[in-house]
Amino acid sequence: MFFDDRLADTSDFESSLHDEVKGVDGVHPSVSLPPRPPPSFSASSSHLPGRLGGVNSSIVEEGNPAKVSPFVTSLVNATESERHCPDILRYPTALIDTAVGFIAHQQERVRQLLEAEKKASARELSDTVSLLPFKPSDIMSLELQRLQFFLCELLRCRLRKIEAMCMSIYYEGLLEENHATEVEVPSPQRGFLSHNERIVADRLAIASRKAALQVGLSGVPEALQHLLPHPPDGEGNEVLPEPDLNTYVFGIALVDLDMVRVGKNSEQSIQSNDLFLMPYSTFRPYVRAGQVRLV
Repeated sequence: MFFDDRLADTSDFESSLHDEVKGVDGVHPSVSLPPRPPPSFSASSSHLPGRLGGVNSSIVEEGNPAKVSPFVTSLVNATESERHCPDILRYPTALIDTAVGFIAHQQERVRQLLEAEKKASARELSDTVSLLPFKPSDIMSLELQRLQFFLCELLRCRLRKIEAMCMSIYYEGLLEENHATEVEVPSPQRGFLSHNERIVADRLAIASRKAALQVGLSGVPEALQHLLPHPPDGEGNEVLPEPDLNTYVFGIALVDLDMVRVGKNSEQSIQSNDLFLMPYSTFRPYVRAGQVRLV
């Protein structure tokens, strides 16, 4: 039959393949590969720590990979909370300084590892080259890009909120300089910014007023040309942009919070790792204290 003939041809073809692959004694030949030498670093890199490395800080210790994971977790938590928080959290000076130093340290390690891999590959034979689609430097580069993303995202989230509330932040600075208390800011934000962020907020506020005057604000009565509170002729603090602290947010408790007041006459027990959806104003002190992470 037709199919029987085809099956017989296939069996003959498979047997011929086995004969070609097998050696003379019927055993598959094995290729002995020389051991691959590990990348050798120069003497200048002897100070580099082990896996992932570190910097001299309270978060990441030199040569202790166990300290790297908590540092990365802290950076991710800070970024997530800043992203979902309606107001501006306190500038994490220690965390950002450590992240910048750690990233610079890792960039140098990746550069030295690339040089070592190039030297090692130049000494190897063509049949002993690794077939893996990646190298150790590729993995370190991906981890480095991940850290850079979270650091940049943290700063971007802060800048977006600074841009939205620059007038309120600028007005806080004017009140501090003049020691005036006639108009209070409902939600102070300036004290949570870094020095450079305050400069950015002030420049944005000044540029916004100039742009508003150029596009037509100069045509209205002088008492109404102000973008800041200007009583009694102008507007009061209602002209200032403020964060909506009653926005509902998702949060995860990082520690046991015990009984938390969730309303005027109600309390709720929240334990560690509990997920909840409540107004941000309820958990604002816990978020600022690092006891709750927004998601």
